[in-house]
Amino acid sequence: MIHEILLIIIAISATTSITSMGFQLIDSSGFYINSGQLEGLLVYNGGTVCNKHFSNYSAEAICKIMGFKGSLNFTSGERWKIQSEMPISGTIECVGPSWTFCSLSKDESCRIEHDTFLTCQGFRSPFSLVDNRGELVSHVQEHLLLYNGGTVCGREFSNHSADAVCKDMGYPGAGSWRKGRHRDGDSYRKALDWVNCTTGDWKSCSFMTSHDCRHDNDVFISCRVCSETADEEEKSGESLTAAIVTLICVVLVYLLFSKNAQIVEKDIQIVEKDIQIAEKDIQIAEKDAQIFEKDIQIVEKDIQIAEKDAQIAEKDA
Repeated sequence: MIHEILLIIIAISATTSITSMGFQLIDSSGFYINSGQLEGLLVYNGGTVCNKHFSNYSAEAICKIMGFKGSLNFTSGERWKIQSEMPISGTIECVGPSWTFCSLSKDESCRIEHDTFLTCQGFRSPFSLVDNRGELVSHVQEHLLLYNGGTVCGREFSNHSADAVCKDMGYPGAGSWRKGRHRDGDSYRKALDWVNCTTGDWKSCSFMTSHDCRHDNDVFISCRVCSETADEEEKSGESLTAAIVTLICVVLVYLLFSKNAQIVEKDIQIVEKDIQIAEKDIQIAEKDAQIFEKDIQIVEKDIQIAEKDAQIAEKDA
């Protein structure tokens, strides 16, 4: 029961994050960039991102949502041929350094010269999962496996391969996998073949990046939320031990969510401080305006006095 509740919680989390997971960094050939310190064109669901309203907050939030440690810098411009082949998805405005504070909107004034280039920090896995619509998703159900944006052929693919891939994406291991065809399979390039792993560690794997594999053999995979221990012990009848292991897993997930909540809370504090600074700036500006008004009044009085003096001078003359 606890395990089912855990999966529901994770499923809800995955569903709410699908939209925010549609970001990718690509190079001039359209390949995904997974190492930080490399500048790439920022795309969202297949379209470029306009730099209008884009800020350091936007850069930090998007780098983090893509799995990087954070952002380094961002620029804009028309540089690569691939830009002319892509629509503009919109512009991202963030009032804080996490996705919680961000919104996507359309801006008809955006042009190709406004396309955003972004540099992130750190490293992320080259693997990702997409649903039937081609949108990036989480791990709960079986989805099409991509490697740097291309499909993975199922030849030589095994349980070890599935475990290695899921672990590389940050999960404890694989839940299930199969070979099949995505409804838009032909729209993806073939990226990886002959993935042969001797253990569940990606370091033990060999593979090829050039092949003639058909899209009927593309790999679909789901990853596990927790280790296999709980399920194995449930099957063997040791329900109490399995429940304890599952409970530990729930606690770990709770701690993860709590950590995320702490990050959001810190982001809120940063925004609140920024608001306080802005309010103080407004107060200073209001005081300056009042002083300016008084200066104007003094000048007006000086003008009136000067006019009266001029009238007296005329009468005396």
